[in-house]
Amino acid sequence: MKYSLQVLIGATNPPGLREAACSCLVTGLEERLPLPSGAPLAIWHWVREQRRTVGPHQLGEVYDDKVFDSVVQGLRDPGAGFAVRYAAAEVLSGSAYAPLVTEELITDLVERGHIEPATLAGLIGEVHQARGVDGDLLRNIRDRWMASASADTRDAGVHVGGLIAKPERAFWTRALADPSESVRITAIRHVKRDGRTPFAMRAIQERLELEQVNDVRAELCQAVSDLVFREPSSLPG
Repeated sequence: MKYSLQVLIGATNPPGLREAACSCLVTGLEERLPLPSGAPLAIWHWVREQRRTVGPHQLGEVYDDKVFDSVVQGLRDPGAGFAVRYAAAEVLSGSAYAPLVTEELITDLVERGHIEPATLAGLIGEVHQARGVDGDLLRNIRDRWMASASADTRDAGVHVGGLIAKPERAFWTRALADPSESVRITAIRHVKRDGRTPFAMRAIQERLELEQVNDVRAELCQAVSDLVFREPSSLPG
């Protein structure tokens, strides 16, 4: 492992050799082998330098304060590129880092217009699962993205909305009627997951009566079928 690290950080070594060394270190992470000091940061620097996404998931499972700081910088850097931002979010989504992502940092990242909402939505979901994110902050992000003209951004808004305890009837009724077919389908899947309350079935059935697009109707019919075969709940709708 020490030799692999030396090869990776050797700037004059051929890129293919450095790539092989990085893969060796990533395998060490996967196998939970003891790595030499500085290996996680070296892997991250290689990922950022080569615009690659190899290793971020494994990096997210091993805490290193220098990696955390560098990964956050990678997200904040508007010139980093999509691959680096995606990889950075993958690292922060890991079990070693997600509990450390503060609501202040989430707010800061959302305010930076160069970061794709879909990338942030995935990260926010992992942080919420790890330690919980304030409901008001989730609603603010959800409503901000749902007001966008971009269907991809609204789709990310639906994903964030899915982190909030349902039913929020007004929001999900609007989401199910979104102009974008893909956003409606995402909303259907989130509402279907909340089969604990009668609201889910009612909302899906009401949308089915109005829906004209075959692909969306198929998703609605599948949702109705799935909900029918779920065990009924005594929770109020």
